Amino acid sequence: LALLLTVTASLLICLSAFYFLEPVLQFLRTLEAIGEIQSGALGTLLKITGVGLASEIVGVVCQDSGNSALARGVHLLGTAVILSLSVPVLQTLLELTQSILGEL
Repeated sequence: LALLLTVTASLLICLSAFYFLEPVLQFLRTLEAIGEIQSGALGTLLKITGVGLASEIVGVVCQDSGNSALARGVHLLGTAVILSLSVPVLQTLLELTQSILGEL
């Protein structure tokens, strides 16, 4: 019963978080339209944010359940995935910087 209550409460919290994140997503769509940003770049940034949040939440749950070694592993894995997803964004930033410096 406690597990069912915990899962239900967690789902309600996640759903309410999506409600509060809607203005952020709308702002990102506006930025995409104004700045003519590639939608792939914003999608990648959202993935990075999602991985960071998910790994933090899972790490905290593991820590609270007394498994600190697993929590550290989850944080390490989350960091590795974030770095992996960041490479295309950093490449795009480097290309943009080179094009700006080339125009000066």
